[in-house]
Amino acid sequence: MSAQYFYESPEELVEDLRVCAPAMEELADLVRLFAERFEEQKRAQNMIDFSDMEQYALRILTQKTENGFVPSKIAEEYQKQFEEIMIDEYQDSNLIQEAILTSVSGCRSGRYNIFMVGDVKQSIYRFRLSRPELFLEKFRTYNIEESKTQRIDLHKNFRSRKEVLESANAIFRQIMTEKLGGIVYDDQAALYPGAEYPENDNVKTEILVMDSDLEILSKEEDFEEKNSFREGTGGKNDRNAYPGTSAFTESYR
Repeated sequence: MSAQYFYESPEELVEDLRVCAPAMEELADLVRLFAERFEEQKRAQNMIDFSDMEQYALRILTQKTENGFVPSKIAEEYQKQFEEIMIDEYQDSNLIQEAILTSVSGCRSGRYNIFMVGDVKQSIYRFRLSRPELFLEKFRTYNIEESKTQRIDLHKNFRSRKEVLESANAIFRQIMTEKLGGIVYDDQAALYPGAEYPENDNVKTEILVMDSDLEILSKEEDFEEKNSFREGTGGKNDRNAYPGTSAFTESYR
C-alpha cells in the first residue's frame, strides 16, 4: 500500500495537486456547463430522464437545512395520505431514494409505516450509486422481536430442491464474508427448503467451473446454460436458489 499510494513525499504530492488544480477546475466547469445545456435541451423537448425524476422529486419533497434534508410542506401533505410505503429490492436503494421515501413517511413523527424487502447478498448496482449499507444498518439494528422497527428473516426457499440449496449454501459459506459481501454467510444467512418435491434418486447438483478465458467461453452458444445449477427448479435465473431475504417493517399501533 505504501508503494502504491505514498510513492512521493508530502511536499511532492501537494505540488502535484497544485499543478493539476487548474485542469480539474476547468473540467468541473465543463461538467456544470454540460449539465445546464443538457437540461435546457430536455426542457425544450419536454423530456426527463431517470436521474431527473429523482432530482426533481428530491427538490419537491425535501428542503435542505443545516442538519441535512427535511421533509418539505408538500411531503408533509403526502405523509397524511400514505398509509403504508412498501419498498422492494431495498439493498439497491441509493441515498436520494432513501431521502425521498423517508420524506413522505411518518417516521419523523413516530409513525413508522415503511416496509422494506431485500437481500444484501443480491446487491449488484453499486455502479448506479446504490448504498447496501442502508440495508445493513437496519439489518444490524432492527429488533427480531415484534416492535416498531422489526426485522423478519425469510430463510425458507419454496422454488428449489434441497440439493440445490445445500450446494449453494456450501459454496457461499466458503466464499462470502463481511469483507467480500457485506455479511457473513452463516446459519442465519443460509437458505432452507420450504417445499417438498417428489423423491428422486437421480437428483444431483452439477457445478461447472469456468475457464477464465472469457473470449473462448463467449463463443459457446450454451454459455448461460452451462454456468447454472442444473438440478431441480433452481437455475441461474432463480433468485431464491441463492441466499435468503430479509424484510424490515416499521409499524405503528
